[in-house]
Amino acid sequence: MNRAVRNVECARCGLTPFDLPDGVDPDLIFEVAEDGNWYDQGCLTVFDQPAILP
Repeated sequence: MNRAVRNVECARCGLTPFDLPDGVDPDLIFEVAEDGNWYDQGCLTVFDQPAILP
């Protein structure tokens, strides 16, 4: 596991690598976004979606 990824927390939902199930590689889950913060793939996917207007 990448040492940098071991100590991260999703800036949106607070998920950490320690919250993941055994065997899940945090390197595949967490990414640095353009704003410089770490996010998990689920939150990054939400950011990538166009805003839904009511």
